[in-house]
Amino acid sequence: MIISFFSTGTGGGAAPVDYLTAREVLTYDENRNLIRDDTGQPQTKIRDPLPEVLHGNPDQTRDLIDASANKWSYTAGVISFADSDDPSPDAQQETIELFEALAFAGLDRDQYDCLWVRHTHEGNVELHFCAPRLELSTGKALNIAPPGHETAFSSLRDLMNKTHGWADPLDPERAREVRATIEAPTRAGREALHDWILDQISIGIITDRASMTDVLSEAGFEIPRASKNYITAKDPDTGERWRLKGEISMTTGKPNRLAEKLNLDLETIRRDHAALMASQLESFRSEFSNIATSALHTIETDIRFFLSDSKSELERRSETIRRWLTISPWMIVGMVSTWIATVLMASWFWMGLMAHSEMTELGLTRIEQSGQTWVTLDPNQTELKTCTMAQTPIICIEIKEH
Repeated sequence: MIISFFSTGTGGGAAPVDYLTAREVLTYDENRNLIRDDTGQPQTKIRDPLPEVLHGNPDQTRDLIDASANKWSYTAGVISFADSDDPSPDAQQETIELFEALAFAGLDRDQYDCLWVRHTHEGNVELHFCAPRLELSTGKALNIAPPGHETAFSSLRDLMNKTHGWADPLDPERAREVRATIEAPTRAGREALHDWILDQISIGIITDRASMTDVLSEAGFEIPRASKNYITAKDPDTGERWRLKGEISMTTGKPNRLAEKLNLDLETIRRDHAALMASQLESFRSEFSNIATSALHTIETDIRFFLSDSKSELERRSETIRRWLTISPWMIVGMVSTWIATVLMASWFWMGLMAHSEMTELGLTRIEQSGQTWVTLDPNQTELKTCTMAQTPIICIEIKEH
């Protein structure tokens, strides 16, 4: 696996976002030469499979880049895996999260925007990223790849390659496996060519003047001039020339002692950063574990409180029910007794009413006076007579029928 930052970063958001998500792109041969048809027009191809947006919103990223007032409006690059790496979706997600933790250290997720798009049409996995150079809460410039960033991201690369056993770009036997593919509408300019050469040096493909000449030739460049102190590379498609100067472009083609010392220092820094990244990763995992433990404790406490509160409420309701059950029999007895008394009183009243009505119909009238009860006779309906019952004379009342 290798992490590469593109040298582009100026202009609007259409070019970088469309490149990440485009369905159709220009076609290149194995040496990165643009393939043209018989009329000289560039040929295109359909990406298969199509690009897959993993995180972010292409329209939002494009608009944020367009809204930037800075000359350098975005940072783009790619995390490219060798065919043999075959990273799982979880491993890809872990790589993205650790990259953002390093690139946007100290920022919350809502303070930056980063679009991630997966390309697999070349046969390997490439995680392309594009981030507007804006801190969203303030609108200030945000550069995730400042001068010297290579050391930190190389440490992240080395840590992930060692953790997952992915292809090491510093291993000459595997270096060519992890060369990132950069599709573009035209041949690279001077800065892009310079960065590309540095990538080939960093992964061990270019080691001296001769290998640099060979690699440039294999990539389709012509070498019209090679003096003692520089090499001239020519783009045969455009005729554009670039003079390449530097220690490795000299006739000796070998680094001097100072360069060797710098390489040793760089290797020491890489090891130190790898150890630092491993420590930070372990610290991150420990903090995450502590957060998870704290969350679990909080959940358990809330559950216990809920169960305790529910138990208290249940006991309170049970006590209320028990009290009602204790009081209810007496209330039922009282209600039944009251009902019986009411019925009896109603019966007596009804019987008295019926008796009074019947006596009236028979011509008898009952009078309560001075503690005594009298019965008067209606002479039109009744007559007082002497009767004999069981051979005993008694006074009786004869009811006259109408």
